Amino acid sequence: MLDRRILLGSAAVLMLAACSKKSEPATLVCDQPHLASALQQQLLQSVSHSARQFAQNDSRQFVDADKVIAAASQLTVVLTDAKAETANGKELCSATLSVTLAADTWKQAQENTPILYPQQLLPGLLQGQLVGSEIRMDGAVFSQPIRYVPSAATASAPGGLSIEAPGIAQFSHVLTNALLPYGVKDILVINGKPYSRAEAMTIIANGGVPAAASEPLPPQEASAPQTASAPSAAPPDPTAEEFQQAQRRNQSANSDINRLWNSLDDTVRTELQADQRQWVNSKTSRCAEAALQGGSSTRAEYLRLQCDTQMTQERLQYLRGFAAD
Repeated sequence: MLDRRILLGSAAVLMLAACSKKSEPATLVCDQPHLASALQQQLLQSVSHSARQFAQNDSRQFVDADKVIAAASQLTVVLTDAKAETANGKELCSATLSVTLAADTWKQAQENTPILYPQQLLPGLLQGQLVGSEIRMDGAVFSQPIRYVPSAATASAPGGLSIEAPGIAQFSHVLTNALLPYGVKDILVINGKPYSRAEAMTIIANGGVPAAASEPLPPQEASAPQTASAPSAAPPDPTAEEFQQAQRRNQSANSDINRLWNSLDDTVRTELQADQRQWVNSKTSRCAEAALQGGSSTRAEYLRLQCDTQMTQERLQYLRGFAAD
């Protein structure tokens, strides 16, 4: 009987110990290896969106957004001094985020800056955006303290990372502005004529280029982590007439660009072949993204047509600079 009581008592102690262990809060692991990669993906997505926005709004069409995005994919992202802390009763992580631009990218971006922003130097332009922020710039290295909560990947925290204020919105905009000059095209059309970057630099220095349609992207104020919100009402599908008009405009734009392309000198077409192929791939990708916002199949195709028409018309204007007088 005594042995049985001892056994029961021992079992109770073990059960209590197990319950005690289960109730202990999990320790926050702030230096998980995948976190830098998750941050890099967030920065790449933000820079990609901003670069496309800039290129779309710049009537001069000096910047190749895909070139900026390619440079952004080569950023070196590092988290240092990661540690757990408590703020406002909430346990989270803090660390220093450091991002380094590739040496060749930084060098080319500085050389190209006067093409986008005459009479300005890239370091000075960027430093003006850092005033009042926690972002620091040391040559091609940008750093900022951040707070974050590692978590399982969710729709609101892709890559398993939830960024707390001050966040990285302004940080990603500064990086975009640092990379935009790198994206300047090899051939620029100024007043209807094509020029190399070096030739364009001379023309711009002499005041022979239209005023910039886009200023550097403005700094974004830090915000709290984004949370899912109720979806807004989906826009209505286009009417049959609107859809047909979109189809006609798209057919007309593509007919015009095919006619212009075939009219170009053979040597010019050969030189532009790789660039034209890259543009076609970019148009296909971007317009597929636009279609994803459609909701219904009809609206998706309508948005794809609008995107395709707009990009084709912009390309037409660019190619006209290579046409013989």
